[in-house]
Amino acid sequence: MKVIKNRKNRKLLVNIVSVFLGLLLIATPNVYATEIIINGNSAGSGNEVSVQSDASTQVSQTNNAEITNQVDVDSNTGGNSASSNSGDAAILTGDAMSTVAVENTLNSSTVENVGCCESGQDVSVTGNGADSQNTVNVNQNSQTNVSVNNSANITNSINGNLNTGNNTASSNGGDVNISTGDITVNGKIINGPINVSSVKVESGVGDTSVLVSGNAANSFNFLNLNTNVNNSTYLNQNANFSNSAYWDLNTGGNSANGNMGDVNIVTGDIFFDFLIENIANIGGVEITCCSIDDPDNDDPDDDGDDDDDQPNDEDNGVGGSSSSGGGSVSSEAASTGPGVIGLSDTQSNAAKTLFFWIGIVMLTYGLKCVSQELSSKKFAKRWATI
Repeated sequence: MKVIKNRKNRKLLVNIVSVFLGLLLIATPNVYATEIIINGNSAGSGNEVSVQSDASTQVSQTNNAEITNQVDVDSNTGGNSASSNSGDAAILTGDAMSTVAVENTLNSSTVENVGCCESGQDVSVTGNGADSQNTVNVNQNSQTNVSVNNSANITNSINGNLNTGNNTASSNGGDVNISTGDITVNGKIINGPINVSSVKVESGVGDTSVLVSGNAANSFNFLNLNTNVNNSTYLNQNANFSNSAYWDLNTGGNSANGNMGDVNIVTGDIFFDFLIENIANIGGVEITCCSIDDPDNDDPDDDGDDDDDQPNDEDNGVGGSSSSGGGSVSSEAASTGPGVIGLSDTQSNAAKTLFFWIGIVMLTYGLKCVSQELSSKKFAKRWATI
């Protein structure tokens, strides 16, 4: 391994480190947490704090629907008769048109923004003296149960009879002309949306930070943090459809018998357009973690500098800690912010502003020095001595 003996080479390395630290201070992410502080009790005192936080949310929705639609259509312009006439006979029937629409929309269920979220706990036992014993137990439980049941039974029945035919012209002495009209049917059965469910809930507990600070020598501190989050979602959707469409359409069945003259029979057209559509059982479930509010926004007049009265925590004694399911257990410098310099308050506005400007100064100075060193003609000679 080579040893750097040249002071100017060491200076270059120091400048590079300054650039790195400046970037670290500027880009350090914020960590928001609710503090639990043990601090400020006399020597030999025994302090115990137990916090039990339970949040339970039960949501149940049930939709049942039974629909029966019966539609009967009867349209007739035919069944005409012209018989035993001495002269000409003509039968001209009109058109038959029918438009039928059956639409069913039912069972829409929405569960949104159900609040089951508990914020992190804030317990403070401060300034503990020598030989003090302090215990903090925090249990946080969040339970969310969502149950949605959608059931639909739909019966649709359409019967249609349209006729322009069945005309008779017989035993006439002259010419016979039978012309029947057109039949046009436009119909639809649309079921849906049926059984549409949307579940969007937040679940969990807010961040909790346990802070032990300012304890004298030989103090014993025990921290126990337990967080449990249980979510259950039950979505049951059932849809039964019975759709029937019966149509009897006729433009024919015409007769012309025993006539003395010419016979002309022209039957009309039949236009039939019918739609059956079923849309059912659409469900979505989305469970997100609880959002964490910025504690700096709680009090617009708060400058965030709350560490003036906090004692030094170099003599803290931490007996033990345990946690499960979430949250954090940490010392004062690391509980509310990055803890880069070891300050007791690294999350306040003042601390964040200080970090930002220190980082800017270090970054500017480091970049300037590194640029000068790298552009120097003696750069290669300096590194030759490594």
